[in-house]
Amino acid sequence: MRTKDVRVGETYRCGVPFALPWRRYRPETMGDSWWPLSWLRGTYFPLAVVDVDTAAR
Repeated sequence: MRTKDVRVGETYRCGVPFALPWRRYRPETMGDSWWPLSWLRGTYFPLAVVDVDTAAR
């Protein structure tokens, strides 16, 4: 899915793969978000979109 396809008010099913590329997802570069992502490896979770920053696309 592309960012242009994301709609405000929709809920999407997001999957976190078992193996995350170490060079891109190192704990020192991701900060506090690394720890929860490590718990979610290999799972799916619902993600509700409440706002989209169109300039960030």
